[in-house]
Amino acid sequence: MGETQSEQGAQSAAQAAPPARIRLWPILAGFGYLLAVAGIGIAHYPAVPDPMPVHFDAAFQPDAWAAKSVGGFLLPVFIGLGATLLMWVLAALLPVLDALGGSQPHPAAGMQLSPRAPATTQTLLLTRRMLERLALSVALLIGTVALLTWFGVPGWAAPWAFILLMGGFLGVLAFGVVGIVRSERAETYKVGA
Repeated sequence: MGETQSEQGAQSAAQAAPPARIRLWPILAGFGYLLAVAGIGIAHYPAVPDPMPVHFDAAFQPDAWAAKSVGGFLLPVFIGLGATLLMWVLAALLPVLDALGGSQPHPAAGMQLSPRAPATTQTLLLTRRMLERLALSVALLIGTVALLTWFGVPGWAAPWAFILLMGGFLGVLAFGVVGIVRSERAETYKVGA
């Protein structure tokens, strides 16, 4: 009928366990793809016109030009590397950010910094996985946009390229958010029962 102290200790340890280790493969795959895109870009650079197109509309038609430079040409790759790294760092620091956000008692004052309910281990794990997937998705999105701007979009794909690229990214985002919301609702109903 009543739980023993060891059962209660095991349950509280399971609830307090940190989320699983961060996975390296999403960032390595994203960086690998972006570095391959950079290699392709460097090989293609001599054929780039001067001035080179630097901005494109939704149909991937150039609407702004600048003087030819390697830095400007590879800027999308640098942005992709930075955005991918940012998502991965956020995923790695999620337990620390959660503690700073108030779900853990503040060590100095012994009170919560925020009135929100503590994040569950499952929510932290799902959020970390979503950020890992977003890191890879951002790398694929930005790298593919760079390739399409450098080499052009085939005529048959022009109406669909932007929709497919953004659809993939937004699909990953929606998939992650739905998983987190479902996890939180399940935890809410479990606590309220």
